[in-house]
Amino acid sequence: LPTTVIAHDYTPFCAALSIRFDGVCTECTPDRLRACFTGNTLNRFFRDAGADYWDAVRTRWAGLVHRPNLRMVAPSASVARNLKGLLPALAEVPITLIAHGMDFVPGPDWSPQAGGRLRLMVLGSLAPQKGAHLLAAVMRELADFADLFLVGCGEEGEDFEGVGEGRV
Repeated sequence: LPTTVIAHDYTPFCAALSIRFDGVCTECTPDRLRACFTGNTLNRFFRDAGADYWDAVRTRWAGLVHRPNLRMVAPSASVARNLKGLLPALAEVPITLIAHGMDFVPGPDWSPQAGGRLRLMVLGSLAPQKGAHLLAAVMRELADFADLFLVGCGEEGEDFEGVGEGRV
């Protein structure tokens, strides 16, 4: 059957989902994968799987993506490039790029209010591997000129409650 594999994150290649372990990963040898399971705080979802199991899953997946009628899609060129760099078995697999989101073209009546505050929305998880530290680093400065709305951020969003004069 026709199948589309969407590389939303780096699963099932990366148990941490984000190819981050002391920086962005550029390789994932068996030793590094074992170290990731014991020392990477971002590797928090599949703790009971273990490195050997994860390596077997990743190897099987790499074999399956070569099947006929299978199409791979990634949200950016960097995701495709990173996957192919980390897993040489994907080097010859074509990956179609379909960018995140959509192009925004404001209508004729759209214009920001003069002197108004910027309104920003953070949608989704604020887990460590999704960049919570980046938001935390700029949160107080953002609150000086913007109202920030956290939508669907779960319990991690509660850490930001009350920052910036109650406008978060």
